[in-house]
Amino acid sequence: MQPHNLEYLTPEPALYSWQSLLHLFLLGPFTGAVIGFVQTSAAVLIWVFHGQPDFYFRGWSGVDAHYLLLIIGGGFLGVGYGVLLWAFERFSHCRIRLVLTIPLVTAIAFAVAAVIAEHEFRQLKIGLFCLPQLIAVALGLLTSVLLSRKVLSKSATNVAP
Repeated sequence: MQPHNLEYLTPEPALYSWQSLLHLFLLGPFTGAVIGFVQTSAAVLIWVFHGQPDFYFRGWSGVDAHYLLLIIGGGFLGVGYGVLLWAFERFSHCRIRLVLTIPLVTAIAFAVAAVIAEHEFRQLKIGLFCLPQLIAVALGLLTSVLLSRKVLSKSATNVAP
């Protein structure tokens, strides 16, 4: 009779959990697409306020194309944005508060896009290409970092006083 090998095989930990992948998706592509949507919405509201001139958009088909471009572009740009924030979380041992950050960054992006669009309509001149998007990325990164919270490790919570 042969002795039984009683070694247990422990499963390898997954490289990424579903929770961390969802967190990365919400920080990155989702937020980028939402920001693309709200920035276009801000420009559309200003365009309608000014009587739909043939300046910023060339009719409603131009609005549709702009929505599509900024939503898809924001989602793609959001991949890199999300990876940057993931790296920040990983190396700083902080956690970005999605419930605070995403709505605040979205509101800031809307306000910045509305101010820039209003200025461009008053000047009848489109300024620096992608200025609202660049400002949204910079303020989004800053807001995300400032609203993050430190995560205590399990070993730190088990230490006696």
